Amino acid sequence: MGLTPPVALAEGKTGWRIDSDQMILQTDKLLWPAFDIAAQWEPERWQVALSRLHLEHLLPFVSFLPEDNTAAEMLSTLQPSGQLQDIRVAANGDQSPRFSASLKEFGMKQWELLPEVHKLNARLSGSLDGGKAVLAINDDVLPYGDVFQTPLNITKGEVTAYWQINDDGWRLWSDQLVVSTPHLTADGQFRLDFPTKAPAWLSFYGEASANNVGETWRYLPTLALGGRELTDYLSTAIRGGKADHAQLLWYGELADFPYSKQEGVFQASVSLYDGRFSFDTSWPELTDLKLDLLFENDFMYLDASHAKTMGATASRVTGDAELSEDGHLKLVLDIGAEGLQIRDYMLATPLVDSVGAALTTVQVSGPVTSRFKLDIPFDGSEVRAWGSAQLKDNQIVMDTPPVQLDQVSGSLSFDNDVIKAGDIQGMLLAQPVAFGFDGKSVETGYQVGVKLGGRWDVATLQQQVEDPLLAHVSGSSLWQSTIGVNLYDTGFDYNVDLLADLAAIDSTLPYPLQLSLGTGQQAKLTAHGNAEVLTSIVTMPDATYQAKINLVPERLKLEASELLIGRGKLRSLAQGSHSLRISSDYLDADRWIDLIGEIETKTAQMAQADQLTTMPEVPLPTRVNARVKKLKMATLNWNDVDLAVRRQPAQWHMILGSREMTGEAFWPDGAPLKVTLEKMHLNLPGARKRRRSIAAQKVCTTAGDPACNRF
Repeated sequence: MGLTPPVALAEGKTGWRIDSDQMILQTDKLLWPAFDIAAQWEPERWQVALSRLHLEHLLPFVSFLPEDNTAAEMLSTLQPSGQLQDIRVAANGDQSPRFSASLKEFGMKQWELLPEVHKLNARLSGSLDGGKAVLAINDDVLPYGDVFQTPLNITKGEVTAYWQINDDGWRLWSDQLVVSTPHLTADGQFRLDFPTKAPAWLSFYGEASANNVGETWRYLPTLALGGRELTDYLSTAIRGGKADHAQLLWYGELADFPYSKQEGVFQASVSLYDGRFSFDTSWPELTDLKLDLLFENDFMYLDASHAKTMGATASRVTGDAELSEDGHLKLVLDIGAEGLQIRDYMLATPLVDSVGAALTTVQVSGPVTSRFKLDIPFDGSEVRAWGSAQLKDNQIVMDTPPVQLDQVSGSLSFDNDVIKAGDIQGMLLAQPVAFGFDGKSVETGYQVGVKLGGRWDVATLQQQVEDPLLAHVSGSSLWQSTIGVNLYDTGFDYNVDLLADLAAIDSTLPYPLQLSLGTGQQAKLTAHGNAEVLTSIVTMPDATYQAKINLVPERLKLEASELLIGRGKLRSLAQGSHSLRISSDYLDADRWIDLIGEIETKTAQMAQADQLTTMPEVPLPTRVNARVKKLKMATLNWNDVDLAVRRQPAQWHMILGSREMTGEAFWPDGAPLKVTLEKMHLNLPGARKRRRSIAAQKVCTTAGDPACNRF
């Protein structure tokens, strides 16, 4: 160490100078690394230069400050570390000392809005009234307490900052701030004021670009987005994408954020492309998103011009949310997709058991446009979804019971689990119909109700179905039908009601299906069933038919049936039983036999043309009871007929009573017919002329013979 003795200065003043090379100090039994010092003092000025100092060794001197000193408290919290190099301090007279220094590998603990750092390098210069700091940091991880959700991974950071201190307070600002991380780059300017007698004030503008927006959850400030719930929501919602030149503007007192009374300005504008956004974890996410996201004071706004979700394309997605503890995100989505894609989308949402189930029952195909709205609480409680879909030239199909509508136009709406479609127009079997349905949740599952109605023109209907019986019918019928479907956790069942007016129908079919115009009569169909079996009842003015149909085979199968002609009541169906009961004044059996032949011919033609039919084969009755006052059969008139036929094991048994014939017959399988007659009185006009033609025909003599199929 060298000390220069006092020297004479101008005006009779003196001064001194000290120089030290490799000076070593010890404080609290801790040796300091060697450093150089040079100092010079004169009455009006002084200056000091040090080669380097370690901040850790200076901390014990904080104990010399008053206990209530703010700086002492702050330094104790920050626990600064690192090395000051090339330290220069000087002052002239009563002016504030000036200083400059380089800071190497500076570190400190997190405090307030300042992060914990470990590798900060800086060049400092200034005075006690203000100064400048050029900061640089590379490859450091900055814990940030509750400010951010995870430590910030800084690849590179450069800041030129300034500070100023006076009696009114102190301020910190920068006109050059550049930061890059593995996921984004940002640059900006800021000014932070801490007035002595007023709240802190922040002015900030910055821009950022992100190569993976899905990682932006790391950089969402918890306190600057309306609290933890919104930050958590956005962290989960923003799944991916890229953003260029996102903008952030902040101007106002920190304590007044989020400026719900417009006393300040907070805006964050992000233009996202190729984005992925999940507005709720229970709903499919939006992909290929082109989104403008804006935070403005205590509100958030979304506006997307393009998005995809499970094959559907959204032409517009808009939304807003109040940034509060009980805030909700409210979205409006305009979506275009195929009807089956809309169904698949709903099946992947919380509406799977309601709207999804309804659209599975009532299947819509073809392009569909839909607008629906979502109300999503940030606290994770139940989401409300409601909206509508527009149909134009679509097809609607129900598998069970089978219904297909073409050229369908109209709209349907839903509100969570309630779905409604009121005035839908379409074509059923090439004829216009009105269609509607609704769905709602019930205790046992979900319930769908369908309504159908129209006026059928018989000629047009016959062109579609080519039915031999319908060929003998003309006119039109006003009809309406309701279908109720109950959906359960496993399986479903349904019921059908149809009522058709017969006033404008003319039928030349034999009794009981003959009709004349203007009779004012009606036909009714009721049915109920599930995926495996259907039970139905058809009621005509003088005939009722009920059947139990097995739906499992490719060609449906009649398991049991009953036809009632004339007077009487239906009975319970027994498995395997096919009953025919007739109680009427007149029946033309010959005409019915001819019609059955037409049906068989039509069926054979379809088989030869490889036109498969799902309609069931009508089996022979296993039980017949007939009381007919006048029966025409085999070209003969039979009077007061009382007939009973039973299918017994391995044979048929018949009992006949009438004016013309009384007797009993047995027809064993594969054996000749055995007939016992008590009486027979037949009047056979032209019997001699017909004898040869009758003899030439194949005679039905054995049960199972193909010639006996019409029996």
